[in-house]
Amino acid sequence: MMIQTGFPPDVVNIVLGDGPECGYAIAVHAPIDKAACTSSGEVGKKIQEEATKSNLKCVTFELECGGERVDNKGYFIKATIFSDVKDDMQITRDEIFGPVMSVLKYDSYEEIIKRANDTTFGLGAGVITRD
Repeated sequence: MMIQTGFPPDVVNIVLGDGPECGYAIAVHAPIDKAACTSSGEVGKKIQEEATKSNLKCVTFELECGGERVDNKGYFIKATIFSDVKDDMQITRDEIFGPVMSVLKYDSYEEIIKRANDTTFGLGAGVITRD
């Protein structure tokens, strides 16, 4: 797939494996300059620490979320909307990977600004399309 988009061979390598063994090896391997992973927050912190010790490689994260699998195979989950979410719930305090939306009610613009500033995560988005 990557070659079809014009990337030369070996520019992007997708490695599947468990965090303790595979993730650690990638994090500490100095010739690797950039890594992206899907993990829990706890594992993500460990990967970041090891990457910092090796060569200060750039690491990006998508943190995983549970959900009902599509057709009970692979890692694709059905889109999920959580309503009546409160500020102290774990779902608002942890980053989520997947087609998930949390709906929080608000009363004022100031409340929204306070919530946006009361997070350890940045606001960002990405889009991957077929063409």
